[in-house]
Amino acid sequence: KYLNSFRENRLMVNSLAGVKVVVVALILVSAQRILANDVLNWFAVFIFGASFLLSFRYKISPVYIILGSISIGLLINQF
Repeated sequence: KYLNSFRENRLMVNSLAGVKVVVVALILVSAQRILANDVLNWFAVFIFGASFLLSFRYKISPVYIILGSISIGLLINQF
């Protein structure tokens, strides 16, 4: 009931539309920096593929995917 009042609020709808644009821009800038720094390797491609599969096929929360990716990255960089 409380959230439905925000769906009808024009200011809130327009604000969230602006936030979506900013999020997409941040993702694109991050992707451009990764490609420019030549950080992309087979391990990164594997992590991307696994994350995509877990997110869309098995509907795993992105929070768990990010935490898992951070953990794997820290483990790999330790050795």
